[in-house]
Amino acid sequence: MEFIVKYISGTEKVMLDFAGSKNSDVRESAVKVIERLITFFRWYLVIKILGNFENYGNDEPTDFNLHIPIHGKLLGHLLLFSSGDDSMSHSALGSLHRMYTVVREVRESSQTKGMKNYAERHKNLEDTAYPFSTTSTPCEIAKRFGGYLFPAERLDIILTALEALQDSSIHDKQGACSVLDAALEVPFYWLTDVPTIMECIRRNLGSIHTASARQCLDSLLLRLTNMMPRREVMNLLQFSPPRDRSWP
Repeated sequence: MEFIVKYISGTEKVMLDFAGSKNSDVRESAVKVIERLITFFRWYLVIKILGNFENYGNDEPTDFNLHIPIHGKLLGHLLLFSSGDDSMSHSALGSLHRMYTVVREVRESSQTKGMKNYAERHKNLEDTAYPFSTTSTPCEIAKRFGGYLFPAERLDIILTALEALQDSSIHDKQGACSVLDAALEVPFYWLTDVPTIMECIRRNLGSIHTASARQCLDSLLLRLTNMMPRREVMNLLQFSPPRDRSWP
């Protein structure tokens, strides 16, 4: 099991580098390879291991928390690629659906109270197919995953969306804002590591210029300031995004 997780993680890390290419053909090929890897991983884990507990006896595996170091980043990229109605978005949606069946299966017994509460809050999504259809939004898919993701994974999804707001980003900024909408709905669940998120904003701020991206960032900053002590808010003001005259 450990070997498979390391193999999948290493291969997907390489594929994520290609997924960040500015060449659309390279991105599409990378997403399709990721889809095949996740399909194999789901088959191996669910069919070969979880589906055969009775064959383990005293050697039955006990740790199925599924700690994949790049899991959050991978989900973040797939969420951004899931918008649209082209072959790349179809591959991303297929990968997201397979990953969801895996994390829900293996993490249900290891959910924290907060994760369970979040999953219960969005229980209405559990029995519907639309979060994984071409009419779904990254926000809907992220909320469906949310109750089965550890804090570090939720953070990586937020950071990936923030980086996608850059003008040079190859991702659709609308998709990035949609992911952030899920976080803004329940900020104390998604935005737990405020310093790291603020540092990411500071690092990418100079490359975020479009009105839609800046408005999205403003909403996020407002939420973050409501969660921060007054002294930290004062420090934040020195690098808050300057207003553009075209803004309302």
